[in-house]
Amino acid sequence: MLLWVDTMLDGDEEEIQGVFEELQVFFQDASIRKVWHNYGFDRHVLANHGVYAEGFAGDTMHMARLYDSSRTVCWVMCVCHGVCV
Repeated sequence: MLLWVDTMLDGDEEEIQGVFEELQVFFQDASIRKVWHNYGFDRHVLANHGVYAEGFAGDTMHMARLYDSSRTVCWVMCVCHGVCV
């Protein structure tokens, strides 16, 4: 399952908080294992809304870095700017 939460709902704080309240049970259930991308940032954003993430299973950002730690340039730089090392 892939979950993307849009917190940019035209500044409607009540609607944004409602989204977090609905998903709080999912995020705080340690028995549901979750794979994140940049977990530290996501955890911080959720905590700002009173949601404390449990059930960490992995972080794809760190997995990618560990997969090829010899890379010297970001793939985005290579593709977007033709800067490949």
